[in-house]
Amino acid sequence: MDTKKLYADQIIDPSIGFHYAFIRSTKLTSELHTHDFYEFFITFGGAVIHYVNGQSQRLEEGSFVWIRPHDAHYYERIHTECQILNVAFSSEMFEALTLYASTRETIQQFHSNDLPQVVHMHELDRQHLKLRLEKLALSPVTIDGESMLQFKLILLEIWTKYQRHRLQVKSPLPQWLKALEETLQHKEHFSAGIERLFELSGKNREYVSRSFRKHFGLTPTQWLNRIKLEYASNLIQFTDEEITQIALDCGFENLSHFYHLFKNQFQCAPAKYRKLMKKPVIPEYQ
Repeated sequence: MDTKKLYADQIIDPSIGFHYAFIRSTKLTSELHTHDFYEFFITFGGAVIHYVNGQSQRLEEGSFVWIRPHDAHYYERIHTECQILNVAFSSEMFEALTLYASTRETIQQFHSNDLPQVVHMHELDRQHLKLRLEKLALSPVTIDGESMLQFKLILLEIWTKYQRHRLQVKSPLPQWLKALEETLQHKEHFSAGIERLFELSGKNREYVSRSFRKHFGLTPTQWLNRIKLEYASNLIQFTDEEITQIALDCGFENLSHFYHLFKNQFQCAPAKYRKLMKKPVIPEYQ
């Protein structure tokens, strides 16, 4: 099968820095191809076979995959139709962001793996991300580069959550840690704090701490704060609740600590994040 090459200058809108597509049928996807840009895609509504670099991957609903320029790939339906959210962006943008947000070793590992890593994305996160990207793609382009800035913030958030920390995993997660990770996605558990994490693990604290550092490259507290901050960012964007109340609801009793952690993770203060992410799709006229 011949390999087609896709080019950024033919696909990506330079005014916003990315190309968004929600593909409702694998019949509408490209044949075997590579690119001179990066992309990520997320599967909705069913499973699909992903052929990449001469191998096949069965991707279930909710699979998140980051595609590098050298990856040669295409899709093939199984039984039910699968929908695919696809976002393409320039190599220059990706490399600048990852250089800022990652170590040299993490970036090298990302590029050297034979296959792109597959990560499961929870349904709520999928729907929120789809809404944010659609909103941004449909918004009027601003002359001050705000649309591109918003996309960079989203991209940085995705890299931090769905790629960078996963690359630090040196071995498969043990079953108890998989179960703990899943359980702690629920607000009633993560907002209860670090003691709830240790309680739910059923293991001693020292063993849990060693396991988190081994598999996630983070301490349990750092990992839990990341989960809490991701939930807080969704509330900040999609609700009008006071930011101080959001922080408390997410389990942050020290507000200055919350603001410090939020700015470190999202590169701006919560109020600015809300302003950037709540830009209306249709402008309001006086």
